[in-house]
Amino acid sequence: DQQLMREIHKREIMGGTYFGNFVAMPHPMTPVTQKTHLALALLDNELNWDQYGSAVRIVLLVSIEADNPRAFQLWSYLSEFITNETFVNAVLQELTLTNFKEQVSKALDHLTYKMHEY
Repeated sequence: DQQLMREIHKREIMGGTYFGNFVAMPHPMTPVTQKTHLALALLDNELNWDQYGSAVRIVLLVSIEADNPRAFQLWSYLSEFITNETFVNAVLQELTLTNFKEQVSKALDHLTYKMHEY
């Protein structure tokens, strides 16, 4: 979709989408899709993501659906995964979709546990 690509490009120009821990999450500047979409690339070798030399091995393209405020909760769930080195390192040890899903699930369990602590 050309509009999606334009919005992703706009977002990259405003500031990089490298989030640390070898993870980049490109996403559109504003929601433009009718459904939420995720696309995953697990890289054997590091990719130089930006002008700062940020090394990336996990690229997760995220497009949150327009007109659904609840869909934005996905950012909270994904941030729990990408900010936790343990989960990211586990993915990097076994670059498969099955392992990625397992680690994200563990991150969500961890998030739920943290929320119950309060």
